[in-house]
Amino acid sequence: FSTRHVSVLLLALAAMVVAVVGQDVMLSVSLSANGEDLSMTLLRGESPLQAAYRFVQEHPALGAAVEPGTDQATPMTIQLAEILLQRLQEQETQKAQPPELMASFPVVRDDGAAVNFEHYKGNDVALEAQEFCQVNIPALELGQCVGQLLNGAQQVMLQREREE
Repeated sequence: FSTRHVSVLLLALAAMVVAVVGQDVMLSVSLSANGEDLSMTLLRGESPLQAAYRFVQEHPALGAAVEPGTDQATPMTIQLAEILLQRLQEQETQKAQPPELMASFPVVRDDGAAVNFEHYKGNDVALEAQEFCQVNIPALELGQCVGQLLNGAQQVMLQREREE
């Protein structure tokens, strides 16, 4: 390569990097190819096939993105697009699933009404208890209220474990 060719290639590469950095990444998949760790991204507004095509273009060691003399994607490009599509579907499924209820039990509020304290998987039970106490039982000392709720949640979760 001449110095001019190298300069043109570096400018083209810099333009691709700027184009990716300037757009919203919807999904990133870590891959290992030819002993190198790579990251394939799906940008907002881009199809999985477009993202796979761009990825293969950015990594020439993976081969051609399209079959020579055609506009048909190579098996590698199609396989990468399928990986992106699968991960995108997994991500959507996770978003659609409601959080799992780990503990729920009735508590009497300051006004005498009963309301359920609920703890969901993945949430901080102490924070949930603190917020519950501040809203529903402000007359009780916060530390005491939180302690009682934490004990109650622990008992419910232990009983649930025994039943399963």
